[in-house]
Amino acid sequence: MAEPVLPHYESEWAPIYWEIVGDLQKVPGTRSNVFPINGSGTLSFEIAMASLLAPGDRVLCLPNSFYGKAMGTASEGFGARVPFLDLPMFKPVAIEVVEKELRNDRYTLVVTAHYDTASGFLNPLEEIEALPVEMDAVGPLNRGR
Repeated sequence: MAEPVLPHYESEWAPIYWEIVGDLQKVPGTRSNVFPINGSGTLSFEIAMASLLAPGDRVLCLPNSFYGKAMGTASEGFGARVPFLDLPMFKPVAIEVVEKELRNDRYTLVVTAHYDTASGFLNPLEEIEALPVEMDAVGPLNRGR
């Protein structure tokens, strides 16, 4: 702690970076590339939105938490058309509500927070991902394990 901060562009940083990557790969049990992000949690989902969305894409937002709503707002910032379902805050989304909406329209992406730290609830991501509708979606971290 009493040492100067090591800049990420110095040669001494590379071994530390690759050790971090190796440790992060253990979390989802993958050998695929992982990318440590030095920033806030919102930065990480904004990077994902920038990679996944094109202007005009339809994104279904399940805004039952602060971060769920923020993901929808970030999607709008990248030009997506985003309906925000009217959901009670800090309660898990009812799978039937999501299923009905997905049957009524096609979406490029469904966004929501999995875990809300303020209230402790979990959204049923595995159930949402398993819905029998045609859509493109990003699954939970352990998908394909």
